[in-house]
Amino acid sequence: VRARPVLGSDGEVLRCVGTISNITDSKISQERLLHDAVHDNLTGLPNRELFLDRLETAMRLARSDNGLKPTVFLINFDRFSEVNESLTMSVGDSILLTMARRLTRILKPQDSLARLGGDQFALLLLSETDPEKVAIFADALNRALKAPVNFAEKEIFITASIGLASWSDEQEKPDGMLTDAEIAMFEAKRAGGDRIEPFRPAFRSLDNKGFHLENDLRRALEREEIEMHYQPIVRLEDRSIAGFEALMRWKHPKHGDVSPTEFIPLAERTGLIIPLGLFGFNAVAGYEPGFPGPLMWVANNGKVYLMGDSAPIPVDNADLERKIAAITDRSSLIASVYVAAGHSFWSLKSDDWTFVYDHSTGEW
Repeated sequence: VRARPVLGSDGEVLRCVGTISNITDSKISQERLLHDAVHDNLTGLPNRELFLDRLETAMRLARSDNGLKPTVFLINFDRFSEVNESLTMSVGDSILLTMARRLTRILKPQDSLARLGGDQFALLLLSETDPEKVAIFADALNRALKAPVNFAEKEIFITASIGLASWSDEQEKPDGMLTDAEIAMFEAKRAGGDRIEPFRPAFRSLDNKGFHLENDLRRALEREEIEMHYQPIVRLEDRSIAGFEALMRWKHPKHGDVSPTEFIPLAERTGLIIPLGLFGFNAVAGYEPGFPGPLMWVANNGKVYLMGDSAPIPVDNADLERKIAAITDRSSLIASVYVAAGHSFWSLKSDDWTFVYDHSTGEW
C-alpha cells in the first residue's frame, strides 16, 4: 500500500490518495532466489553452503549436549563419469535424482542430505549417536545405493565410495569435519571403491598429498606441468633408430616428479583421462625427431598405445573423435573409427604403416 495526503489551501489534509499493488509475484521471486542460492538446481537438496551451516549448528549444539554426536557421510559414486559418457548426461542426472530420493527415504526429520556437486553427496546424521546404530545405518545406506536403477528396460548397477567422520571435541570448524569425511572417501576409492571407510587421524598425515592431487591434476595441463618424454627404440641389427616410445610425465611444482602409476589411475577415476589423452595424442602427432622415415609409437610390453604408458583413450565418444580428427588434420597421422564384429576400433596410419586399436580388448 502506498499513500500520500492531499492538502488544502490552508495546509490541512483534506484526504489521502493511495494505491494498492499485488506484490505476490515479487515476493515469490525473491523467495525463489533465496532458495536457489542455497539449494542444488537438479535435486532441490541443500548445497554445500547450507550443509556447512547446518553442520556448524549441530556441532555448536553438540558442545553443550553430551547426547548429541553428529556424523557426516560423504558419498561419491564409483566411475560415474563412465555412466555419463556411455548413457549421456541426461541419464546420469536421472540416476542422481533416483539416488537422492532413495537417500532421503532412509533419513529421519532431524537428519540432512545435500548435494555438494557432480556425483558427490553429503549426509548429516543426527538421529543416531550410538556407534552400533550408526554402523547399522551405514549398512542400510550402502544397500540403498547398491539397488539397481531401472532405465529403458535395463538395470544399471551403481556402487559408491563412502567416507565417514564422527564428531569429537577436537573438531572446531564444519569444513574440517567435512574434509575428514572426504579424505576417508578417497581412501575408500583407493581401496577399490564400493565400501565405507571411517576416518582415522592417520589418514590426514599419510594421504594429505593424494587428497590434493586431483585438483592439482585438473590444473596441470593449463600450467604446462605435463610433459611428453620420447625414448628411442633402436634396431639391434644395425643400431638405427626404429621409432620412439612416448612417455607421459608430471612435474608437480611442490611434489616434484609424480609417477604415472599414481596420476594415471587418478585420471581414470575422475574422468581426466580424456583431456590427458588428447594432450598426449596432440604432442605425439606434432613431435618431429629430426630424421626421415615413418615413425611407430609404442609403449611398454611391446604394445602400441596412443600415449605411452597411460591407459588407452576410449573411442565411444563423438566429441573426442572430432578433436582427434582435428589433431590428425594438422599432422601426418590419419585416424579413423570403425566397427567390426561388435567391436570399436581406432585406426592410425602414417605413410606405409598402420596400427589398429581394439577398444574392447585394449590391444593393438
